[in-house]
Amino acid sequence: EDPDTRFPLLDVRSQAVSSRTKTANKNLLRLHLAIQNLWKAALQREANGKFKYDYVIFMKDDSLWFEDFNITNFYQKEGDVFIPLCDARDPPMNVNEINDYIAISRRKK
Repeated sequence: EDPDTRFPLLDVRSQAVSSRTKTANKNLLRLHLAIQNLWKAALQREANGKFKYDYVIFMKDDSLWFEDFNITNFYQKEGDVFIPLCDARDPPMNVNEINDYIAISRRKK
């Protein structure tokens, strides 16, 4: 059995759904590997430049913004990683979905 059909999402309702799940799983793992590589590059840049970023933003290049982005909205929030809502979508996102276009990581000082 192909492990890509079972991790990280498992949906084997039919062969067609299983095939789409396999593709989605590969894409999801590819996205997270890219984020890991970008994170390592950011850490290396910090080490080379002897500084630390306050925030690191990972954003897909096909993101579409309807309003200006203001990072100050995240200053007072608890947490280290923020995934903003994508509430401009029609139909709106399901409560079980997450936005995969942007992640904001607060760096410890």
